Amino acid sequence: MAIAYGMLIGYALWKCRYVLSSDSLLIDVSFGAKTIGIGSIQTVEPTRDPASSPALSLDRLRVVYSDGAERREVLISPADKDGFLRALEDRDRSLIYREGCIKRVTAAGTS
Repeated sequence: MAIAYGMLIGYALWKCRYVLSSDSLLIDVSFGAKTIGIGSIQTVEPTRDPASSPALSLDRLRVVYSDGAERREVLISPADKDGFLRALEDRDRSLIYREGCIKRVTAAGTS
């Protein structure tokens, strides 16, 4: 039983990737994929939250986004967090990267 459980965990960890396109973030894990529109992302901040998530380490990013009227979040762990955050900022002029975090800034300059 322990071997089967270990193989299942190994498979889940084997396929975990995050892909940024021009307008979305794809979170692709072994047991499914989730797409988040970049325009729906409100904040991205570092965290060490141990909650279950498609993240391979505790050195994570908390992505807070809106799904209709609901606020949602997901934890991810890209290998190059700084590069990931800069790439995210490059895709949406309303996302500002400062001090290791991303914040959405409205036209009036507030988030």
